[in-house]
Amino acid sequence: MNIPRIINFSKLHHYDLEHLGKNAYQLGLLAYLKIPIPYGFVISETFLRDFLEKTKLLDEIYRIKNSLHPSLAPSADKFYDPIREKLKKTHFPHNLALEIIDEYKKLGSFLRESSLNISASPKKGKYTYCGNIKGDVNLLIKIKELIADMLPNLYPLVVQKNISKSNEKTLFTHDESIPDNSMKEIVKNVKKFFYFPQEIKYVINGKKLYVTHIKPLSDAIEYAKSSHLVQSVRKVLLKGNPVLPGIATGPARIVKNIKSDIDKIKAHEIVILEDLSLLGRIAKAKALVAVGKVLIRKNKISPLVDSVSHASKFIKNGSVITVNGITGEIYAGGLL
Repeated sequence: MNIPRIINFSKLHHYDLEHLGKNAYQLGLLAYLKIPIPYGFVISETFLRDFLEKTKLLDEIYRIKNSLHPSLAPSADKFYDPIREKLKKTHFPHNLALEIIDEYKKLGSFLRESSLNISASPKKGKYTYCGNIKGDVNLLIKIKELIADMLPNLYPLVVQKNISKSNEKTLFTHDESIPDNSMKEIVKNVKKFFYFPQEIKYVINGKKLYVTHIKPLSDAIEYAKSSHLVQSVRKVLLKGNPVLPGIATGPARIVKNIKSDIDKIKAHEIVILEDLSLLGRIAKAKALVAVGKVLIRKNKISPLVDSVSHASKFIKNGSVITVNGITGEIYAGGLL
């Protein structure tokens, strides 16, 4: 897949976790759900690699990587220090700088009248963060510094409007009452899409509301076992044979016997598979529902439920469903 060098938040849902990293991927989900988040864009690994190529530093990085003996792995980071220093002093390639500035200007007053935050977006682990950046020139400087700090790794960078969190509030999707009326619809959408209870942090600035963070509750598994959740479970839509355990919520993707269907699958989707001969060709999905009996169980996708007759008749493309790989049950929407 060709990944654009710069991606606006509104387009992030077209790309997977492997392309965006955890932070940017979550922002894409929130934008897809039409949840108000601070404006911004993502600088992809494609851009960062082009930056290193144009500054003639990429070959130097590869040369160090290929020359390092495995026994030096624990101390390998220091070998990249000369490249880091060189990178910080080098000029930002003109055409790449213009791309950043153009995207910055597209967002107009949304960004130019406020400071920015910029952070790395790895697939796992914590990410580097820089806040309160003002102006496009300072933004370009911080981008160089973050690239240098990441070496030899490259992670997408999230550029986002800085929101004051002095009056930040917290609520939980399983709360019986929501104090702010403006949050009720947002909580409803989050409940519908995510399986486990979520913690939502948000800020109200004047008449504008921004969701600043959403994460699963640390005690979500215990909560899922509680009677409160059992009482709120929706009616079972379909039932099949549980093959691989797990519970997942996401939009459905119906895959028949067409290659183009497989090419459209995204990592956050639940695949409804009609042609079992295609099973081995599906490399990514949040869960798998097979119409027939699955004989080959060496499958990396979990949860997996098979023998679900007429699944594509009851489930539409894009509709949010929940798959329970322990009971074989499939629900419409999320469980909360």
